[in-house]
Amino acid sequence: MIQEFEGKSGKQEYLASPYVTAGDRVYMVGHQDGTFPDLGFHVEGEMGGIWNHPIKLMDGFTVAIGLEGNSYCLDKADEFVNYPVANKHIFREQVPGLEVERFQFIPDRTEGLILEFSLKNVDNSAKTFGFEFAGHTDLMPVWLGERAGMVDHEDILDFDEERQA
Repeated sequence: MIQEFEGKSGKQEYLASPYVTAGDRVYMVGHQDGTFPDLGFHVEGEMGGIWNHPIKLMDGFTVAIGLEGNSYCLDKADEFVNYPVANKHIFREQVPGLEVERFQFIPDRTEGLILEFSLKNVDNSAKTFGFEFAGHTDLMPVWLGERAGMVDHEDILDFDEERQA
């Protein structure tokens, strides 16, 4: 539904510059090419990624498509489209025979992020492919977090076999 709004495509020369996807609780900062490089000077190199202020949740994420024994990292978008409340990265040249769109939206009054990936078979050949999403965690208090007694520690991940989560 959001993609029915008119979007504004960015210029090619801006693909290596920052964008923001924001709700009133959570926001995401990365580059228009689909990457999450080190950004910022308040906390040097730590201002990009996914945030629920005053906590940094993730440095970002990477996505790769596995096709015919090769892995193609989606890190060089050909186009960036900004909408009034969302944005989209379009990867036309990264994966042979596939066009991939990454659409993202952060709803207000919600502590979450919606990511949607659409894959289009542009050469109509039969394909079997894999999809790999890797989140780069970095739970970290910043910007007034110390006033609430927050202290940065090592991130620990746990997988619950029963719930598969």
